[in-house]
Amino acid sequence: MATQDTVQVTATLTGYRLERDGDIHLILEDSGCTMIAEITPNSPCRDSFIQAFGKPSNRLHQASKIVTVTGLGFWDFPHRQRGAAPNQREIHPVFDIQ
Repeated sequence: MATQDTVQVTATLTGYRLERDGDIHLILEDSGCTMIAEITPNSPCRDSFIQAFGKPSNRLHQASKIVTVTGLGFWDFPHRQRGAAPNQREIHPVFDIQ
Protein backbone atom coordinates (compact mmCIF):
# COMPACT_ATOMS: atom_id res chain seq x y z
CA MET A 1 0.00 0.00 0.00
CA ALA A 2 1.40 3.39 -1.00
CA THR A 3 1.64 6.09 1.62
CA GLN A 4 1.54 9.81 1.11
CA ASP A 5 3.24 12.39 3.23
CA THR A 6 2.71 16.09 3.73
CA VAL A 7 5.64 18.06 2.32
CA GLN A 8 6.58 21.72 2.24
CA VAL A 9 8.94 23.24 -0.32
CA THR A 10 10.25 26.79 -0.64
CA ALA A 11 11.38 27.50 -4.19
CA THR A 12 10.95 29.92 -7.08
CA LEU A 13 7.73 29.60 -9.05
CA THR A 14 9.02 29.91 -12.62
CA GLY A 15 5.88 29.03 -14.56
CA TYR A 16 2.28 27.87 -14.41
CA ARG A 17 -0.49 26.78 -16.72
CA LEU A 18 -3.99 25.31 -16.67
CA GLU A 19 -4.11 21.57 -17.34
CA ARG A 20 -6.93 19.83 -19.24
CA ASP A 21 -8.13 18.21 -16.01
CA GLY A 22 -8.56 21.66 -14.38
CA ASP A 23 -5.43 21.50 -12.21
CA ILE A 24 -3.07 24.47 -12.17
CA HIS A 25 0.37 23.07 -13.03
CA LEU A 26 3.18 24.88 -11.17
CA ILE A 27 6.88 24.65 -11.99
CA LEU A 28 9.06 25.14 -8.92
CA GLU A 29 12.83 25.62 -9.19
CA ASP A 30 15.67 25.74 -6.68
CA SER A 31 19.38 25.65 -7.52
CA GLY A 32 18.65 24.51 -11.07
CA CYS A 33 16.43 21.60 -9.99
CA THR A 34 12.73 21.59 -10.83
CA MET A 35 9.61 20.01 -9.38
CA ILE A 36 5.93 20.10 -10.26
CA ALA A 37 3.11 21.03 -7.92
CA GLU A 38 -0.59 20.86 -8.84
CA ILE A 39 -3.42 23.00 -7.46
CA THR A 40 -6.69 21.09 -7.92
CA PRO A 41 -9.99 22.80 -8.80
CA ASN A 42 -11.33 22.38 -5.24
CA SER A 43 -8.14 23.48 -3.43
CA PRO A 44 -8.65 26.09 -0.71
CA CYS A 45 -5.68 28.08 -2.06
CA ARG A 46 -6.82 28.21 -5.70
CA ASP A 47 -8.65 31.54 -5.45
CA SER A 48 -5.74 33.23 -3.66
CA PHE A 49 -3.33 31.90 -6.31
CA ILE A 50 -5.50 33.30 -9.11
CA GLN A 51 -5.76 36.63 -7.27
CA ALA A 52 -1.98 36.85 -6.95
CA PHE A 53 -0.96 35.56 -10.41
CA GLY A 54 -4.03 35.92 -12.62
CA LYS A 55 -6.28 33.32 -14.17
CA PRO A 56 -4.14 30.71 -15.94
CA SER A 57 -4.72 29.49 -19.46
CA ASN A 58 -3.41 26.40 -21.24
CA ARG A 59 -0.28 28.27 -22.32
CA LEU A 60 2.71 28.49 -19.99
CA HIS A 61 2.80 31.73 -18.00
CA GLN A 62 6.27 32.83 -16.88
CA ALA A 63 6.80 33.81 -13.24
CA SER A 64 9.68 34.55 -10.90
CA LYS A 65 8.38 34.55 -7.34
CA ILE A 66 9.64 32.73 -4.26
CA VAL A 67 6.80 30.65 -2.81
CA THR A 68 6.32 28.10 -0.07
CA VAL A 69 4.09 25.24 -1.20
CA THR A 70 2.51 22.71 1.17
CA GLY A 71 0.68 19.57 0.04
CA LEU A 72 0.87 15.83 -0.38
CA GLY A 73 3.98 14.21 -1.77
CA PHE A 74 3.07 12.25 -4.90
CA TRP A 75 5.06 9.92 -7.18
CA ASP A 76 4.03 10.36 -10.80
CA PHE A 77 5.19 8.42 -13.86
CA PRO A 78 7.33 9.98 -16.60
CA HIS A 79 5.12 11.58 -19.26
CA ARG A 80 7.16 14.55 -20.51
CA GLN A 81 5.69 17.14 -18.19
CA ARG A 82 7.57 20.44 -18.24
CA GLY A 83 9.34 20.96 -14.92
CA ALA A 84 9.19 17.33 -13.75
CA ALA A 85 11.75 16.24 -11.19
CA PRO A 86 14.11 13.47 -12.37
CA ASN A 87 12.48 11.08 -9.85
CA GLN A 88 8.96 12.28 -10.83
CA ARG A 89 8.21 13.49 -7.27
CA GLU A 90 5.42 16.11 -7.19
CA ILE A 91 3.29 17.97 -4.69
CA HIS A 92 -0.25 17.00 -5.59
CA PRO A 93 -2.61 18.27 -4.34
CA VAL A 94 -1.38 21.61 -3.01
CA PHE A 95 -3.06 22.63 0.26
CA ASP A 96 -1.40 26.02 0.71
CA ILE A 97 0.84 28.40 -1.21
CA GLN A 98 2.44 31.46 0.39
